[in-house]
Amino acid sequence: MEYFDGQTAKIDPVIANTRREIELPRECLERLIANVVTGKVDVREAAAQLPEEPLEEEAELLEEEAETGEADGEDPREETDGEK
Repeated sequence: MEYFDGQTAKIDPVIANTRREIELPRECLERLIANVVTGKVDVREAAAQLPEEPLEEEAELLEEEAETGEADGEDPREETDGEK
């Protein structure tokens, strides 16, 4: 048991750093959204340059892919290289 504790202690800081690196962009996105909603950031010019909305059929397809996590025909639940 002590051996495993020693081995996992080596990778625990790496796991903590990786989790923090994942969380930072999420925090930035939340702040950006809050700033746009409260009017602290003006996005009207950028919004005017966005392409037109996709056709209704394309929008439905994109929503379905987002809900199921499927993109480019890949199923994220499928095993890859023998790993789950």
